[in-house]
Amino acid sequence: MRGFWRRRSSSEVVSPAGIVRLAASAGIGFTTKREIAAATATNVSTAVLNEPWRKGGIVDRDEDHASHTRRERIMTPGRLEAFADGVFAIAATLLVIDVGLPGGSTAALGRQLLEIWPQYAAYAISFVTIGIMWVNHHRLIRQLERVDERFLFLNLGLLACIAFVPFPTRILAEFVRGSDGRAAALLYGVTLTMTAVFFSAVWLYASRGGRLLHADIDPKEVSGITRSYLPGTPMYAAATLVAFVSPQASALLFGLLAVFYMVSSSFFGRTATEYDA
Repeated sequence: MRGFWRRRSSSEVVSPAGIVRLAASAGIGFTTKREIAAATATNVSTAVLNEPWRKGGIVDRDEDHASHTRRERIMTPGRLEAFADGVFAIAATLLVIDVGLPGGSTAALGRQLLEIWPQYAAYAISFVTIGIMWVNHHRLIRQLERVDERFLFLNLGLLACIAFVPFPTRILAEFVRGSDGRAAALLYGVTLTMTAVFFSAVWLYASRGGRLLHADIDPKEVSGITRSYLPGTPMYAAATLVAFVSPQASALLFGLLAVFYMVSSSFFGRTATEYDA
């Protein structure tokens, strides 16, 4: 059947048997040899082949089926975003679990609450950081028309880093003021730096040559997203290296970076909306 489903020119001669098959596909029935002969003589194949009963004309069914099968194997951006939202939500929720009073302390409650201020600070920094990454991830997914397996694995690497953030947050809050503060700040910094690396990799892979993006996406928005992501890795790496000099200063820089990205993300989101308008 493959040969009879390919697009043919109107002047092509089709055999009587081919006429029957093509006519049947278009809903035209022949019952006698005389009708078939007459159809062949009047080249009814022209009407059948030019019949607009199918968008784009008669197409190759095998190719159409293969294309449909390929689409079924590809995960949709909506399903990917739903899974990512779950990871972001769980990671943000787990942050508060590690905020608590030390056991066995005999000090007054007010004093104990004040003494655990590093836990509040670490929680706030990490929550804002995860929140900004969630907003940016949503904005990234919104630009996608489709995803492929390489993109999915890069996105899994990003989500793995996000899910890991509560652990270095607890370590930083517990040890930043002690002799092990350098190790705690380095662990936290390396985690956020790797997260920034995966974030950039996810976007650059999707946007390079418009590989996975909507065909009608505004180039200004694409370049704006790229510019906002590229500085992340070097800035987090620099803040991490400061831990060798002062763990407390390194932690403060992470907090400033969270505020910076919150402000810049708000500005970029407003700009992107203007572009869409």
